[in-house]
Amino acid sequence: MELKEQYIGKDVVKHFAGLINDVPIQKQTIYVAGDDIFQTIKKYGLDKLIESKIELISLFQLMPKEITQTFYAKIHSFAKTEKAIVTVDQQSMTYKVNNIGLDDLQKQGFDIRHVKNILDAMIVASKKRRNKVLFITTGLEDKALVTAAGLAKAKTVGFRNFFVLQQHFNTPELINHYASLTPAAGFILSIKTGINTVLNQYTGTPSIYGKSVIFSGYQPEEIMQSIFMVMDQFVSKQPKVKFQRAMKIPDENIARARWMLEEVFDTTPLTLPDGASIKNGKLIINEKYNSFEPT
Repeated sequence: MELKEQYIGKDVVKHFAGLINDVPIQKQTIYVAGDDIFQTIKKYGLDKLIESKIELISLFQLMPKEITQTFYAKIHSFAKTEKAIVTVDQQSMTYKVNNIGLDDLQKQGFDIRHVKNILDAMIVASKKRRNKVLFITTGLEDKALVTAAGLAKAKTVGFRNFFVLQQHFNTPELINHYASLTPAAGFILSIKTGINTVLNQYTGTPSIYGKSVIFSGYQPEEIMQSIFMVMDQFVSKQPKVKFQRAMKIPDENIARARWMLEEVFDTTPLTLPDGASIKNGKLIINEKYNSFEPT
């Protein structure tokens, strides 16, 4: 495609792809935790440049592919109430239960609207004071932090017509769980996820399970460098937790992000389709903010 041939970092991508393809290994697997990163991989065909050496798999392929019956039942029940508006980001729009999804509700005449994030959903709620507005979202701490900030703002403003249904996950717990199961070389996560979690929560991934954790930028050349960093650590047998970008994140920034997450969320076990349970694997809205949860 035209776009794949003209993006700015093409030469850098080819450079790192060449380095990766020269690594003297058999084919390895890297798991990618972050929709933005995985979408960029597919958009620019990065996986095709290194497919003989590395298989890139979205971590969410290992996660439940359908929202739970209870989760969907809450959405359906809310959508059927008088003057209800359901707002949803693009990722969450794809979730289905028994092959029925939010797009099907939309076709049935329910008011289902696409928004970018919770802040856009709050704008809908502010303009539609006579309506009840539900925001649906899923994802890791990068998205959970935005949800937390939105709920804190909604509480300050005093919204009474705004509700949130979320499935946010505790990334360190997920990574360590899958690191204990998979022979993969390592994991690539988004920089925002790294900023919003405490990095020492990941130290067991390389020290106990021998898997790298690289926090990557979002540009094609940054992602390709992150892939190379995982493979370089794999070959040298020195797995680490590292940022792909040379950056220093002020401790107060991390502390502020953690405070916001802990202000709004508690944790609870996450049960996977195979019956396994990940302790503290899921974030839940705490009692202080539970007035924003749909009944």
